[in-house]
Amino acid sequence: MLTPRHCGLYFSPVQIAAARQGSQVDPFDGAFALLRTHPAARPHADSPLWGAYSYRFLDDSDAGEESIVAIERAIDAPLSEDSSYLDSVGETLMLAQTFEMVRDHPALSFLRKTGWLNRFEMRINALSTNPYKESFVENLWMAALVLCAGIVLERDEIFTIGIDIYKDTIDNDIRPQGHMPRAIEGGHGGALYRQIAAAAALAAMAEAAGQVGVDLWGYESRGVSATTAGIYPVYYFYTTEKWVWDKDVPVEDVQAWFRQFGGYLEFIKRRTGLRDLNPVLQEMRPLFTPLVGGLTTLTHGVVLRRRGLFG
Repeated sequence: MLTPRHCGLYFSPVQIAAARQGSQVDPFDGAFALLRTHPAARPHADSPLWGAYSYRFLDDSDAGEESIVAIERAIDAPLSEDSSYLDSVGETLMLAQTFEMVRDHPALSFLRKTGWLNRFEMRINALSTNPYKESFVENLWMAALVLCAGIVLERDEIFTIGIDIYKDTIDNDIRPQGHMPRAIEGGHGGALYRQIAAAAALAAMAEAAGQVGVDLWGYESRGVSATTAGIYPVYYFYTTEKWVWDKDVPVEDVQAWFRQFGGYLEFIKRRTGLRDLNPVLQEMRPLFTPLVGGLTTLTHGVVLRRRGLFG
C-alpha cells in the first residue's frame, strides 16, 4: 500500500533540511541564489515549479499560492494540438510535481485539492489513450507519468503499471554498454537525444518510486540498470564525434539536450557518487529541468570532490 510523504515526487523533508543546512556551500549556494533571483532572470521563468520551490525551501507562502493558481489554470486547459505528445506528457508531469510540493499549502482547501486531482486523473486518462504515442521514448515518459500519477492519486494499481514497464525496460532494452537500441534506432541525428531522454525517464521513475519505498535503482537484469543507461550518454557531452549512432552531431545540440533532461544526473550522482559526472555537472549547475523535477541541484546536489594528489 502506497504511503507517499506528499512533499515532492522526487525528494523528502530530509533533503530539504540538508539543502538548508548546506546553503552556503557549493552546489546549494548557487541553487539557492537562482531560486532567490528575479523571476525574469530564471530559466523557464513561467514554470509554476519556481513558486513551489520557494514555498518548500524558502517558506514563501505567497509564492506557493501563486503556484496553486497556476496549476489550477493549467490543468483546466485542454491539451494543445500544437504541442507534441512528449510536451503534453512533460507538462503534466511537471504539474504533478508542483502539486505534490504545494499539497499541504493552507490555501489548497479540500475542495480545491479534490477538484484538481479529478481533473488530473482525467488528463492522465486522455494521454494514456492518445493514439499518437508511437515511439519508445514517448511511451517511456508516459510510463513515468503513470507511475507518478499512482503516487499523486494514491492508487497502487496505477503505480504498479509504471513499475512493470520500468522493469520490462531494464530486462529487455538496455545493452551492457548502456545504449538502448529502441531509443537510438533510426539515427537521423536524433539517436543521442533519444538516449538521453529515455535515460532521464528511467531515472525519474526510479527516484519517484524510491520516495515511496520501492527500490528501482537497485533493480538489475543482465548486469544493467537505469544507472547504466543514464551514465552512457555523459561521455559524449564534449566528444560528440565519438558517438557512432549519428553523424556530425553538433556539441551545442547535445549540451542543449542535457539542459533539457539533465536534472536526472543529480539523481545518479547522489545515488552513486560517480566522479565521471563531475565535469558535466560543473558545466551545467545549477540545473533546472522542469521535465525532471525542477531544481534538482537544490534537492539532490552533492559536493563534487576533486581527486587529490594521492587519489
